Amino acid sequence: MRAALTWNFPFAPSGFEHPPTSYLWSSREPVLVRRLYDPLTAGPAHFAQNDALWAWVKNNIHLPRHLIPEIERERERIKASSNARGS
Repeated sequence: MRAALTWNFPFAPSGFEHPPTSYLWSSREPVLVRRLYDPLTAGPAHFAQNDALWAWVKNNIHLPRHLIPEIERERERIKASSNARGS
């Protein structure tokens, strides 16, 4: 019964003592890294689709101004590396 009432505030009876709550979140690989960089390592066949996604991100997500050229440089570096491996 206690498990059903813990953190279910609307359903717990008046005076029910809930344990302290906390919320933590972390990520080792942010979504933008996985979507903007990782597909480029798969080779030139994935460049056009990824370039379209990058254009969408720039037009639809507010990014800090200084971050855009950094992302573009990293994307170009990964593309060059991917092309070199494929040669």
